[in-house]
Order: sequence, then structure tokens, then C-alpha cells
Amino acid sequence: MNIIKKVSQFRIGTLNVHFFTDSQKQSNVHRLAQILKPMSFDLLGLQEVLHTDEPSNTVSEKYYKFQLLSNLLQLPHIAFCNTSYKFGNAILSRYPLKNNVNYYTEPIENHNLRGMLAVQVNHEFFNDNDATFYVTHLDQLSEQVRLIQMEQFEKYIQSAGLQLIVGDFNSLTFDDYSNDYFNTNIHDVRQKNTWERPFNLVTNKMKTNGYHDCWREMNKEAINDQAGTCIYKTRIDYIWRRGELKNGWEMNECRIFSSENATDHNGVLVNFTKTSAGLQLIVGDFNSLTFDDYSNDYFNVNIHDVRQKNTWERPFNLVTNKMKTNGYHDCWREMNKEVINDQASTCIYKTRIDYIWRRGELKNGWEMNECRIFSSEDATDHNGVLVTFFKN
Repeated sequence: MNIIKKVSQFRIGTLNVHFFTDSQKQSNVHRLAQILKPMSFDLLGLQEVLHTDEPSNTVSEKYYKFQLLSNLLQLPHIAFCNTSYKFGNAILSRYPLKNNVNYYTEPIENHNLRGMLAVQVNHEFFNDNDATFYVTHLDQLSEQVRLIQMEQFEKYIQSAGLQLIVGDFNSLTFDDYSNDYFNTNIHDVRQKNTWERPFNLVTNKMKTNGYHDCWREMNKEAINDQAGTCIYKTRIDYIWRRGELKNGWEMNECRIFSSENATDHNGVLVNFTKTSAGLQLIVGDFNSLTFDDYSNDYFNVNIHDVRQKNTWERPFNLVTNKMKTNGYHDCWREMNKEVINDQASTCIYKTRIDYIWRRGELKNGWEMNECRIFSSEDATDHNGVLVTFFKN
């Protein structure tokens, strides 16, 4: 017997799109679409997005590429958090968005204003987990500034339910690198270019605040080049998760995917699945008895003695007991608790061997309100069984 299981899935990604230009200053929007579309994202968080709601031809064409990407990926529901002139974080979604909110950092001298976009999605994954999705992009110059920005954003993040925070954090996780790799490819390169030295204050703070690094959870042994999300051989793009996954949802994949040089970052993908058997109804002629259907006298005279006289198989209830052990409910018995003997007969040999079994929860207001045996009026050697479900 095969039970068909329903598998629900929700796939999330994050990618810094570099103003929709590649390293040659050419538009990357069509290349991004070719890379992203086969991954079938349900929700995408994007950074360094140019966007405007102004009518076409009133500003440069580059400000309409976000809408073009939405069209190419067939992710029609969009949100945008403008942090400076038509530039910021954005979301593309397969499903309708709700409760869109933009949050902003307080101004810091010589550093750009940063924003965080928060949304909820009209999908089973969000409903089951009371989830909120956040997208941000922290300062590129100073870890101390990034730390201040994230502390300011933390005040706005929900404490209840599941929180998913994605984006370009510009902060490292030192466990991603061997000592030799770190010294050669990160520390020495930054020192040579007089860049900020490497820090992990923000990522450590995220962990202290209860967030889980989804990629590291699913890739415990990956280090060095396997952990690169930007051209400088570091992992600075993250998907963070805080809160319990509920109602059967599990994280079954989180990986870095290549942007094939369409942008100066690689992306991060996470996949959540929920496997549910749903409601199973199994009906038929089982040729197995339920001993509770009969009084002792009836059983001995009409079943046991008849079978013995005809040298038939003696009566058994192993199959019906196994069905109950496996979680199935006998619909007729549930609705006819006091009925026995002739009233419990579905075949000419005065036994009930035809069943409607139910396993799984009736949902969304559905109830079973009737289950009865009906006569075939000798048109066949069995009577039938009928069950009715109704919804208020």
C-alpha cells in the first residue's frame, strides 16, 4: 500500500546585485535572470538595488531593471527600501507580501544611511511559523559602525515567531578559514591595500542574540574557497534564522551559489520543506474481522461453528488490529458504537469484512457526520458502507 505524501517547499535566496552592473559596467539583469530562474526561488532578498516608481523615461533606464528582473523571474510581488537616491534593499516574491515596513539607521558622519526591509508573505511557511523576513546591507567601511547599525535594527526585529534576516553584512566568520588561508588571502591583502582589518564582531553579536547561521549549520566542514561569497575570498553574505521551525517544517538545504561573475557577490540559498501525509481514506473488502462486532453467542454460532463445519479458515482479526495499530480509525465503528451482530454484517456469511478506514486529521472545519452499512438487496453477496463528510 502506497501513501502519497504532500511535500510543501519554500525557497529563499539573498544576492547583492551590484547596481545591476557587472565588472565591465554592463547590465547584468538578463544574466542574473538566467542564473536565478532555474533555482525556482519563492522569495529573494536583494542588495544594491536601483529602483524608482517614477514614470518611464523620466530617469535613467538603470532604475527600471529591478522591475525587469521581477518580470523575467516571474516573481511579481515586490518591495523596496530606499536608503539613498533610488538605491537600497529589495524583495521579490512569488506570493503576496503583507506588513511591509522600512527601518533606518540613525545618521553617522561619513557613513551612508542604511535600511532594513521587513515583510511577511502570504504562504503556508510564513503562516505555520509566524515568520518575518528581513533584508539589510550593513556599512562597508567600519565594523564598529556595522555593529551600531545592527544594534539599532535589532530593536525593530520581532521577538516572537521565526525571524529570517538575510543580506550583505560585510562582517566575517573566522571559523570559515584555515589560519594559512586567512593570513594570505584576507589579513595580508587588507593590510597591503590599507583596508579595514578583518573583524567578526557583528557575526558574533548575531549569535549572541540567538541567531543561527543557516549556511554553517548545513555545511559544517566547508572552509576557505568553499565559503566565499564575494570577490575578496570572504563570506559576508548570510541567511540568519532565529526561532523554532514549527508544524513539521525543516531546513534541508543551504548553499552558496555562483553568480558567474554577473555581480561581485555569490548568492546564498536556503530551502525549507514540510512533508505531510495529509488525510488517508482506505476502503475495500479486507476479509478480516473485528471481534467487537459480535456477542459471544453470535460469534460462536454464526461464525466460528460455521467455519469449522465447512473447514474454512478460522476467524481472525490480525489485519484489523494492525490497521488500528498503524493509526487508522474504523469509520463505521466510530459512528455506530453500540451496534453488533446482524447489524454489523457486510457479507452473506454474517460478518463485517468491508471497511472504510481513516488516518489523519480532518481540517478546516470538515467533520464526519455519518457512516452506515447499506443493503445491496442481494444484487451482490456484500452490503456496502457509506461515509459522509460535511463542512460548516
